[in-house]
Amino acid sequence: MVSHITLAELKDNYDLRSLLESYALEKNFPNLDPQLANDYGIKFQEILAKHDWQAYLKLDELFHVFLTENTGNPTLQRTIDLLRTQTNRMRYAIVDNDRCMKSSVQEIMDIISAVEKKDILLASNALKKHIKNVYDWEQQFLQK
Repeated sequence: MVSHITLAELKDNYDLRSLLESYALEKNFPNLDPQLANDYGIKFQEILAKHDWQAYLKLDELFHVFLTENTGNPTLQRTIDLLRTQTNRMRYAIVDNDRCMKSSVQEIMDIISAVEKKDILLASNALKKHIKNVYDWEQQFLQK
């Protein structure tokens, strides 16, 4: 059972995630392994082909950690982890949605492509776009 979350709380959490995760990605960018990013892309494509919502959610969590975990700033990481935990409780409560999964995987592929190109600005902007779109989707779900 998921405790009640207001639209305002959801927006605050996603706004902070967008800011902090994009910052952490930029700090961590030199540490990112393009081959590992590519491996994530392959796994996301496999999960999408199987329409496996639960596997998608788990892999998405791991991917966000991959992008942000090696900043050398434990306070930043704890804060991101807390925000991720708060938003994930909502995501796991939502029934699977192929439309959302398909668009999210495409957004993730855009992030991976930017990592492979070693384009930090493109990667950061793609991550912000992905987080915003997930927020928009969850907001629509909550308003039903």
